[in-house]
Amino acid sequence: MLKGYTKAEKSWMLYDWANSAFATIIAAIILPIFFKEIAHQNGVSDVDATAFWGYATSCGTLICAVLAPFMGTLGDFKGMKKRLFTFFMLLGVISSALLAFTGNWKALLALYVLGTLGFNGSCVYYDSFLLDVTTEERMDRVSTLGYGLGYIGGSTIPLVLSLIQLGDAIGIGTMLATRISFLLTAGWWLVFTLPMLRHVHQKHGIDPERNIVLHTLRNVKDTCCMILKNKSVVFFIIAYFFYIDGV
Repeated sequence: MLKGYTKAEKSWMLYDWANSAFATIIAAIILPIFFKEIAHQNGVSDVDATAFWGYATSCGTLICAVLAPFMGTLGDFKGMKKRLFTFFMLLGVISSALLAFTGNWKALLALYVLGTLGFNGSCVYYDSFLLDVTTEERMDRVSTLGYGLGYIGGSTIPLVLSLIQLGDAIGIGTMLATRISFLLTAGWWLVFTLPMLRHVHQKHGIDPERNIVLHTLRNVKDTCCMILKNKSVVFFIIAYFFYIDGV
């Protein structure tokens, strides 16, 4: 399926395969159930646990939404994109792994928020790396296949981990099996990111300025003004907001 693609293109596509483990296991399937069980053991009702989970999800998403424009602008500087990508990817991986070692429901929420920030933050730079790994003529094909691989990866890791959830059959218990699944999710994310760390490099960028903060704010302002002048982009952003919320 990947025949005919360059090493950089294949390495870029694999990251969608890698981080889908977090989106599927941590955010959607196992962690919400695990969190409610831990919260219940600590005297938190199911209703309150559900509310706290919603607050944490909203908090993590809001932080990412506010920071994303500034993060993207910082990544425009030469040599910054790879560093920032690596930082947020490791933040997500480490947070996911630490979920296996805590029995405190508040700590679980904090790690979930940090993991969400790591996941979304790394995706800001991952998406922008598309300009560095392929040509404009091949961009649609590479992007689409990478997106598809993400869904395949997001389906594969749950299948593997669902077998682990049968831990009672081999005598390790469901709670221990769940903790192991967090470690495997973190490992999956990290291992399949290694090709991107090795083969994908920033080719485009601007020279750093002395006052990076001021330059970043100015770029964010200019970008917002440019978007507001383009009605097609405005409608697309609004439409995508509702579409991805439905997904």
